[in-house]
Amino acid sequence: MRFKPKSFEEARQSFKPMHRSQMNRGKGIKPRFNKRPSVDGDSGKLVREDCDELIRQIIRLRDVRCFTCGVSRVHYSLIHPGHYITRKVLALRWSLANIHAQCNVCNDVHNTHPEIYRAHLVREYDEAFVLQLEFIAQQNPRVEYVDLLAIRDELRNELARLKEKAA
Repeated sequence: MRFKPKSFEEARQSFKPMHRSQMNRGKGIKPRFNKRPSVDGDSGKLVREDCDELIRQIIRLRDVRCFTCGVSRVHYSLIHPGHYITRKVLALRWSLANIHAQCNVCNDVHNTHPEIYRAHLVREYDEAFVLQLEFIAQQNPRVEYVDLLAIRDELRNELARLKEKAA
């Protein structure tokens, strides 16, 4: 059961400060900000996990072959969402242009030789688009909770569109 307060004031009144035993000596208070539900419902961590699962489902429906080697998918467990720009850059973590299906081998090779993935991206889109992705990664803009909710809604819509197209 998820806790959903009626208002921000009600949530603020129900907040209880941490007891001294919950603190880490010398390091201040333990970070717990991701574990509490927000006023809107889900925590940021739950929204990110939901977005990751939506991406997995979208990639399995959208891509038939491995993006880099072209091997057809044999089993869902062999295909992974391969990110050109690392998942640490939240602004591009759920961008469908940054993520393509990759087999186990290509996903491992991509970690040491990203130029192979980059060459396929340039062929699929163009050089300017890839440079734009790299520029966004370099800037690494902050993604707020409201942005996460908008991303999740867009991914849900895309998944519904792909399921409708497949049916």
